[in-house]
Amino acid sequence: GGATWVEVHGLPDPVKVPDWAQVSLRLAADRVNPKKLYAFDEISGKGFVSDDGGMTFRFTTGALNAVPDYNLVVGSIQAAPEAEGHVWVTTGKELFHSSDAGETYVSVANVEESYAVGFGRAAPGRTHPALYLSGKVGETVGFFRSDDEGATFVRINDDAHQYGGANLIIGDARVYGRVYVAPGGRGILY
Repeated sequence: GGATWVEVHGLPDPVKVPDWAQVSLRLAADRVNPKKLYAFDEISGKGFVSDDGGMTFRFTTGALNAVPDYNLVVGSIQAAPEAEGHVWVTTGKELFHSSDAGETYVSVANVEESYAVGFGRAAPGRTHPALYLSGKVGETVGFFRSDDEGATFVRINDDAHQYGGANLIIGDARVYGRVYVAPGGRGILY
């Protein structure tokens, strides 16, 4: 309840980031297994995993893209709901996916840039949540949905509705196909 605190071990020491940047270390909790937590150090491009509820972390991979300090806002790590061990990382460039609880990550084919990723209700007949992406797929910048864990993407906006991009995107957990987008300074769209 916040009355006592214990130091976490295994994560990189804090680094100075530009005044406007929030942080350079991103965290995500597994949405199924409460003992699993994941970390992405944007500055070094390294991934970490905790198997004990966040008490200790261990380094797993250095294969993620480092994010330049001027672009730290695009780095994120997200754990998929209802899919233990499925972790997604945005780096401003490639989108990375881990299906083995952060031990290894693979670059998602056709995604050239990734600014934000989120999840929503699964498509009818599917078990994995719908994946929403703000980024660039196949030479096209926009907002996208994937119903097959990133194997294919469908663009869900058009050239007239870019809204200056978005660093936050998430699907509705109850309504398949409904997505919420937070473009900078333009309110919340769905």
